[in-house]
Amino acid sequence: MTSNADAGNGSPRTTVGRALLQVLSNPFYYFIRHWNWKSALFGAINRGTIFFVATMRRGRVEMSVAVLVEILFTCATAGIYAAFTQAMRFAEPEWLGACVVALVIPGALYGADYFAHVWTGMHNVRPAVGVATGLSVVSTLFNLFIMRRGAMVVGEGSQPLWRDLIRIPGLIVQFVIAGPVWLWQLLFRRRQKGDMQIVA
Repeated sequence: MTSNADAGNGSPRTTVGRALLQVLSNPFYYFIRHWNWKSALFGAINRGTIFFVATMRRGRVEMSVAVLVEILFTCATAGIYAAFTQAMRFAEPEWLGACVVALVIPGALYGADYFAHVWTGMHNVRPAVGVATGLSVVSTLFNLFIMRRGAMVVGEGSQPLWRDLIRIPGLIVQFVIAGPVWLWQLLFRRRQKGDMQIVA
């Protein structure tokens, strides 16, 4: 069985089911010891900016409350969410791990974020929360992509933040072209298989 340290580092031998079981069986190790302060920092900046823009015309009080709630909410959740992403980053099959990380949790966070803003009295909260959640899905896929390459992780095997930031531009380029490259490889394999069937 994979050890906690291996799973925290994203052992390539970890399956999606085993990674989920390990996270649920030892939440302190994954969510507290590996709370990802790097993602919490950038998540708070990004989502706080979205709500700042979304509430600029609603007065200083509502704008300040909305931004403060979003920053606090993001700091509390983004670090935990990124810790979960880190634990799942090498879980196989990769497509299933990506679905679990990028779709299930943002859906749950959408509801929690929405009710947090409604509770504090923010009006027309759905557009801002919707945009923030959509960006969270994309950013989560990006985080998963770069964590698989050793960037923006915390704990064992991590690097200083400044080294991660130096790598980010190149990783963004790789992330953008990853989709078209995957699609091309998929089409090429199908064409190759079709040619082999014709020859046979």
